[in-house]
Amino acid sequence: MALPLLIAAAGVGAAASIWSAHEQSKAIEANAEFQGKIAELNAQMAELDAQEVLKQGIAQEQQYKTQAEQVQASQEAAFAQQGVEVKGDATGDLVAQSGLNAALNVMDIQNQAFINASKFKREATQTRLGSDVAKYNAALQSRSAMISGYAGAVQTGASAFIKSKG
Repeated sequence: MALPLLIAAAGVGAAASIWSAHEQSKAIEANAEFQGKIAELNAQMAELDAQEVLKQGIAQEQQYKTQAEQVQASQEAAFAQQGVEVKGDATGDLVAQSGLNAALNVMDIQNQAFINASKFKREATQTRLGSDVAKYNAALQSRSAMISGYAGAVQTGASAFIKSKG
């Protein structure tokens, strides 16, 4: 009479171990899926931030170009009012230097926008890579949970077998 009860208890224990392993595995996979979706949303937000930084850079560039053109036009107008030819040596050099400074400042604005946008793009890439690593680790944990569950079932069955022989 004790042997059938022992076998039944071992079967229930083994089944519980396997069921628990499956549930733990599903929970790990569901959590990884959820975290992956959150990571993807964060990556998309970083990409949108990058686009916004580039748009702001373009707007700053346009605003600066307009201001620089106005300054240069004011310089030329001031020289013309004084009867000084802008194409002359000193005045021409001054206007040319202003134009060169403006071009260098525009390049600086463009470079800063590119650098700042690149930071956000790198953040998006790193977020996606981190998510991929987390998914891989979750898959390993899920498999480990399954292996542990089945090993527990085998151990329960082996213990019952040994007890039945003893």
